[in-house]
Amino acid sequence: MRRPGTGGASPWAPGDLARERASHRRRPADRLRGPGADPGRGQGTLAGMIVRISTGHFDADKHEAVKKLLTEGGERLIPAIKKLPGCLHYYSAIDRAAGKIVNVSVWDTLEHAQQMESLQEMRAEGQKMTALNVRFDPIINHETVWTITP
Repeated sequence: MRRPGTGGASPWAPGDLARERASHRRRPADRLRGPGADPGRGQGTLAGMIVRISTGHFDADKHEAVKKLLTEGGERLIPAIKKLPGCLHYYSAIDRAAGKIVNVSVWDTLEHAQQMESLQEMRAEGQKMTALNVRFDPIINHETVWTITP
């Protein structure tokens, strides 16, 4: 995600990304399952995490406005989400051709994923998106079966 006015600079403070990546290499060994599971390499099957997916649809002529709001919303949401326990990853994306936005987050437990439902900053951004006629599908929380992480 790019911050407006930064020429594509990351919204993360220097060092945040390295700390983020390092923290995800230290997975609880008792959650790793299956052949090839290697907690030191981050490969194998890691069951029990939750992938939360929120999808919205918009008309093609609204792409630039939706993208701008999505980008600006990141500046407000990142600090709020980083305060929540259990968030392992968060991705916000837009597809011009399909007229879709998606927010995908990975959480350590279902309870932690469900915190997003009451996050005031997220509700406020959702209202702004709805005002642009973005139509949201029901949010789904998926339990992971396996994963590959670099």
